[in-house]
Amino acid sequence: MPTYKYRLLGTGTTNSQGIATLNKDPDDQTIDGYTGVGAGKVDIIASDNEDPTDTEAMISEPKIITDCRAYDHALSGEGNHNDTMWSSVTNFTRGDSYTEIASTGSGYGRTVTLNDNECLEIDIKMTPPRTDNYLMILKSANSTLHIITRATSGLINDKWQHFKISIVDEIATITNETEEITYTAEVTDIAKFELRVMADTSTYFRELQIYPI
Repeated sequence: MPTYKYRLLGTGTTNSQGIATLNKDPDDQTIDGYTGVGAGKVDIIASDNEDPTDTEAMISEPKIITDCRAYDHALSGEGNHNDTMWSSVTNFTRGDSYTEIASTGSGYGRTVTLNDNECLEIDIKMTPPRTDNYLMILKSANSTLHIITRATSGLINDKWQHFKISIVDEIATITNETEEITYTAEVTDIAKFELRVMADTSTYFRELQIYPI
């Protein structure tokens, strides 16, 4: 059973279906639900008591949300993608289910900011022709720190894979959660994550999340 440290987000009302709506902040000012602040993984509960640790309090099951510092849903339509987090969105095509980054005849990359003590999660689909092709790169401001290849990551060609890269005290834990493969690498002065595009095959991604840990 996890031990929770509670912080009051505000108060609200519960309808006849038992759905609670947050509409007042702790200072009793009107709000429209929870506003993200880049807090990372957050467990939210509803309680009928100001002190949810009170033995007589009725509390809901925790609702886990990811309060991201940066997030790209990677879909077409207003509000469904985040161009500003990328170094460039040239050759990006936002679709109904994912974003395609088109091949151009030579390999290249697109970067986002990634700091120490942050986690990046992403769904990708790629078809690198060789096991040593670069798929993703962890970088400092000016240099390459670690290269993720098809061989090291366990990527299966032309199959959606979920990757989680956790940076803690300049050690990266790189996990292909789809294939259950994990390894670590030192990444001193980590500053960027680069997603690569092969010379002759596009890269596809969705649900890119970056949040503190």
